[in-house]
Order: sequence, then C-alpha cells, then structure tokens
Amino acid sequence: MAVSIGVGVPPVASQALGQFSKTFAAITVGQDRLDRVRALYGPGAQAELAEVKSLCYWVEQDQSYLSVSTFARESRIRSVSLTTFANATPGCQGAKIKSKHLEAFPGVSLGDPIAAVVGVLGQPLGTGTQRVGEHDLTYADYFIAGGRATCQFEHDRLVLISIELD
Repeated sequence: MAVSIGVGVPPVASQALGQFSKTFAAITVGQDRLDRVRALYGPGAQAELAEVKSLCYWVEQDQSYLSVSTFARESRIRSVSLTTFANATPGCQGAKIKSKHLEAFPGVSLGDPIAAVVGVLGQPLGTGTQRVGEHDLTYADYFIAGGRATCQFEHDRLVLISIELD
C-alpha cells in the first residue's frame, strides 16, 4: 500500500532538493514518458484506473516495488514511487526488474534510517506521523519546483519515497 501524505506547507523549492533534478530511479518526472520506463525496465504490469495509467515492477534485488504513473490524456510521467509495501497492481510481482539496485535519489535507498536520508536531502519542510493500515509511519515532505518528494519511514527505516508533480 503506497500512500503519499502532504502537510500544509506552502510549495516552495527546498534548497536541498534544488541541487539535483527530478530524476528518480533513472526516470525524469515531468519529462520522460512510459515508453522510456519500458525501455529501461521492460513492459511492466500496466493498469489504468480513473484516467491514470500506471506501470508497476517488482525490484527483485531490493525486494521493493517501483510504480510509475501518468494521466491518461498526457504522456509525461507525473509520479514515481519506490516502496517496500505490497503494491495492488495485478501482475506487479511478475514484472520483475532483475539484478538492479534502484536508488530514488543519489545516496538514498529504501531501508535507510531517517538521519541518513536527512543527511542527503536536508531538513524536510513538513513532517508528521500517519497510521496507514497497521503501520505507524513518519513522513517528511520536500517541496521541489512543480511538485514534492515524500519520504515515509517505519521504525526509523525508509519504506517509501516518491516524487509527484502538481
């Protein structure tokens, strides 16, 4: 279950995130299209729900899920997430990315402790806690030009990181 939580902080570009692009797991959000994702990682498990097209992959080496989505009427990627939570896209575990470790951002990987993520990304502009199902998550939002990056932690370990354009 991948849920992105925001807080009421004005969308201002974070100095920490301003130093690198919106490239996430080799995908540039707002620029690349689903065809680029397929070229990088294969056909994936595709779904379309409520005008949103998505591709999902099981990242075998990291025991995680990569999810990429766009609005059906647009072709540019609007969001990308990497998580250890089970993804609901049918067939996602069958769409495997083998022998590749995916970093969301250079120096940030799932399983990293909060202090290590903050050490790379800087202080978040918004933080809080949220109960999702049976999981108590701490989240940190970083605002970037045109969107935000969200990190979610369980037991001080990164379990979800995403970029979403507004």
